[in-house]
Amino acid sequence: MDPAANRLRHVVVVATLIIGAFGAGVYFALGPAGGDSQANIPGLLWPNPPRVDTFALTNADGQPLDTAYLTGKWTLVFFGFTHCPDVCPTTLATLKSVRELLITADPFKSTLQVLFVSVDPERDNPAALKSYVSYFDPSFNAATGTEAELKAIARELGIIYAKIPTADPAVYNVDHTASVLLIGPAATLIGVFPPPHRADQIAQRVRQIAAFAATHS
Repeated sequence: MDPAANRLRHVVVVATLIIGAFGAGVYFALGPAGGDSQANIPGLLWPNPPRVDTFALTNADGQPLDTAYLTGKWTLVFFGFTHCPDVCPTTLATLKSVRELLITADPFKSTLQVLFVSVDPERDNPAALKSYVSYFDPSFNAATGTEAELKAIARELGIIYAKIPTADPAVYNVDHTASVLLIGPAATLIGVFPPPHRADQIAQRVRQIAAFAATHS
């Protein structure tokens, strides 16, 4: 591909991601204002957080992973890929710190989990995913799926991603939404935390959302 054409395509894709993220950000910001007056927690999606139904992937052990994995748990989800040069490793390191801040107290002692979803199934097989997330925290889970499966869950959760080719057909990047998602025990998308990410901020918002949800279930 001509380098100038490739740069133009990259700009278009990035612009699309920004527009999509902006639209999602407006939705999440307006959600609390239309419901309970107490629902002013940054990132809280309220009222009527959407249920996560279209969820059929394969985890890092090669086993099916679906909505049952989410039920009864607090799940922090991040979409990315193992060849990601900066955003993904930085975010997973942050999520390790978030987990350390939350895991010692209720209700997260036995209910908090972190899931990394790869949007690069061509390169990220189960073995690669397991090795990748284990480097950050052995407790982290990872999953990917077919293009159809990934598009279904990405659409449901408001995630946008796109493969970006380079002059070398064997080398490519993947642009993707960089928000951390919080799925509650009822398998509902109840929180969205856009970058930049700080572990203490995310941990505090997760605590606030869990406390809010406990009194509004």
